[in-house]
Amino acid sequence: MKREFIEQLYFHELGNRDRLDSRIPALVAILSVLGGMLYFSIHEFTPIAPWLTYTFLGLIGGCVALYLAAIGMIYRGTFGHEYERLPTASVMRAHHTALRKYYESKPTEGCGAEEEFDDFLMRHMLGATDRNTLANLTRGARYYKAMVLLAACVILALVASGTVLGVQKIAQPPESNHREDVMSNEQKPSESVSPTASGQPTSPASPAQPESIQPATQPVAPAATKPAEPDNIVFKGNQEPSANRVILHDDQGKRKEPK
Repeated sequence: MKREFIEQLYFHELGNRDRLDSRIPALVAILSVLGGMLYFSIHEFTPIAPWLTYTFLGLIGGCVALYLAAIGMIYRGTFGHEYERLPTASVMRAHHTALRKYYESKPTEGCGAEEEFDDFLMRHMLGATDRNTLANLTRGARYYKAMVLLAACVILALVASGTVLGVQKIAQPPESNHREDVMSNEQKPSESVSPTASGQPTSPASPAQPESIQPATQPVAPAATKPAEPDNIVFKGNQEPSANRVILHDDQGKRKEPK
């Protein structure tokens, strides 16, 4: 087996370890978002009907179970795994020096120091690669299971949040209809014409006037009347003063259009 191929396998597994470690922040962020969704769903839920309450509790219970299972998988995929690597450079240098001194003292002893040192590197890299591969495969499988659990938890959390929002919408009074009724009542005229007993419509109630100006059933002496108030002018900013409309009032104080 070539030494270059063994080196590629060795450093590849060490690189996989770093890539697996880089997944941890993303998984923690997903856990934080899901925790917020669960807290919102539980805090904002208002029980109304029994079937809605049972549905919500079932969804939240399943979501919490998946959430805790995902945390357990992430924990098991992060901690407790052993990796292996070559000794430090100073240790390997000391070992290489010791091998050279050994074979210099015994020149007839088998292969030389360089061949012995290469064999040492290959054996140690193969052993480290085997251990690192097993650890990486185990961690990757557990992180994958955690992602599947989190995906299922997200689906249940969305359904639970939708249930909360739907319950809140049902629980709120129909303010829109109430507002429309109020607006329609405000737009109705305050005065209406109703028929009398004789079948003739009666005129709207007029404001109270002094008895001196009301039509008398018996002839009375004319009394002095109150001076008429000046009329308002309705105007628009884009019209000349001649086009302005004057509001006129009759003797009883009602508005009438100018002739």
